[in-house]
Amino acid sequence: MNEANLLKLKRDIDAAKTKASELAGKKEYLMQELVNKWGCKTIKRAKEKLAEMDISIRELEQKICEGTESLEEML
Repeated sequence: MNEANLLKLKRDIDAAKTKASELAGKKEYLMQELVNKWGCKTIKRAKEKLAEMDISIRELEQKICEGTESLEEML
């Protein structure tokens, strides 16, 4: 390997370190947001909560459909 290749490799390594640091910071921020906004301390708990919310949404949609049908029958 010549000097130019080594310098390029060093720049690539430095860029990768910077990117890794940025991603670690973003991960930390997002995990803190999960805790603060949704009360989830882990990704697993966030997925469970999402599944619970999906069920609630489907139940609400069903109630809305039933209510709409009921109103249409009254009219």
